[in-house]
Amino acid sequence: MGTVLPFQKKEGSQSTEAPDFERSYVETRQEDEKATPEGLYKVKDVDRVTKLVSIVDTLNLALENICVAIADFEDEVEREIQLDLLRNNIFELILLKKDVSQNFGDLLTAFHVCLKNKTNTPFSKIELVKLRNVIGLIKNNFNMSDHVFNECLYILDENFDLTIPMRIEPENG
Repeated sequence: MGTVLPFQKKEGSQSTEAPDFERSYVETRQEDEKATPEGLYKVKDVDRVTKLVSIVDTLNLALENICVAIADFEDEVEREIQLDLLRNNIFELILLKKDVSQNFGDLLTAFHVCLKNKTNTPFSKIELVKLRNVIGLIKNNFNMSDHVFNECLYILDENFDLTIPMRIEPENG
């Protein structure tokens, strides 16, 4: 009739259950495969080289998006689409900034403030060019020195109000 496995019913036998060692192995394996809440939100570790490649790729995309926004400046819809893509690039860079440099992270925060503060009014072409210049500097020096950091911060502060987050008054109530 063929080979009968230990947990299969043999002719004349009453039991169809798996032996205890088989059942415990299956139960242990199922317990190991259960998702934990922490595991759902845990950022997967990526090695440093992969992270740096991702940063360079994202900076290239950001530069491309800002260049398209400048080239299509008169087309408001296309410009705003490209600026939304740029915002997404900056958010991605903020997630990747760990272990690069403190100046890189601080500059991304300043860049994010510039983008966030211009949600009610459109960017001028000069402001977009300044943002492009800063992205170019970041791209070439993302492990930046204090000199490059100060130069980028100066460009941003000269054209955008970086102190707006400090001037927001809390609501009483």
